[in-house]
Amino acid sequence: MTKELKNYKDILLDIFNKISLIDYLIAKLEIIKKYDLSKPIFSNCISIKGMFNPKVYDVHLKNNKRYQKIDFELDKKPVIITGSNMSGKTLSTKTVALISVLFKLGFYVPANKAELKYFDDIFYLSGELGSNEKGLSSYAGEIKFINEAFLEAKSGKNVLVILDEPARTTNPNEGTAIIEALIEELYSKNCFLLITTHYPHLKAKKAKKMRVKGLMKDRLEEINEKNINDYIDYSFIEDEKANVPEEAITIAEILGVDEGFIKTARKFLG
Repeated sequence: MTKELKNYKDILLDIFNKISLIDYLIAKLEIIKKYDLSKPIFSNCISIKGMFNPKVYDVHLKNNKRYQKIDFELDKKPVIITGSNMSGKTLSTKTVALISVLFKLGFYVPANKAELKYFDDIFYLSGELGSNEKGLSSYAGEIKFINEAFLEAKSGKNVLVILDEPARTTNPNEGTAIIEALIEELYSKNCFLLITTHYPHLKAKKAKKMRVKGLMKDRLEEINEKNINDYIDYSFIEDEKANVPEEAITIAEILGVDEGFIKTARKFLG
């Protein structure tokens, strides 16, 4: 029988490949229907309405929690986003990166509507990039990654660079200088740049400054550890002063941190 089948190997392989393609397309369609993904439109910029992260959306749905879809725009002018901890900056940048990669691969995207630019390369930095094997610290791994993205942009490639709190492991003075240099150098390149940061007082005259609306301070009496996420507005607003919201101590208090410790922290905050 094996010898008989060998005579039809090319036909069988072709059938197998076609069945695999059909299976792939069905799975793709099921995901599109499950999350109501949208067909993106080619554009020279990034304009996303109602974007969401499917993985986090599933968790919220399972726990009957509110999930806030948000809008985002990015063009040649770099964007800096500030916001307190728990304000969703990391999730938002991760979702923008996800949408951009899905678009590059020809998939529908998790958003109500999306106009997207095709990039030769997409660089996304989040968390620690240190390597114990190579003896690299978090900062070393991070700065090497940033340099790789910079060199790609410098070579003339059309790239998207998304950096979630770059230079966070160094001191604020040098960290601020690194971010300022990135914006200055990449502004003139064929590069779209998105940066989130906690560093205040960034000049970054060539960048658009945004911040997360954050904690609904007018409703603090209603907020507790269990419902805090329901009282954070994750949408972006323009803020040319790039003010970093001072909400960390308030959030710590809501989460039940020792009252005396909170009082002392507020004393040092002034």
